[in-house]
Amino acid sequence: MASFLQKDTQLHDLNIGHCDIDCDAIIVLCSALQTPNRTLKSLNLNCPKVNSIEQEHIVHIADMLSVNLTLEELHLEKAKLRDDKVAILVDKLLSPQRMKDPSGLKHLNL
Repeated sequence: MASFLQKDTQLHDLNIGHCDIDCDAIIVLCSALQTPNRTLKSLNLNCPKVNSIEQEHIVHIADMLSVNLTLEELHLEKAKLRDDKVAILVDKLLSPQRMKDPSGLKHLNL
């Protein structure tokens, strides 16, 4: 899926919520979305299967958000986010690069 997303020019919505996607898969997916994917507008990662208390996948989601400026919706319901990880997401969303671009994330569902 990651290599597909790096080359895709048609997909607008990716819904893999409630699919028990694990932390490693989220990291790979977010790495792929750091490339210039200009078509994906909505990403649903609800209810990930996260066994790590460190929640390192959130750092990768935040990194992806800092470079992928075309994503308009991100769903992370039931991701059991800790306050420090929410703060990392907010920091990336308020980065100067993101603030320059009025388009971009319009809906964040935690």
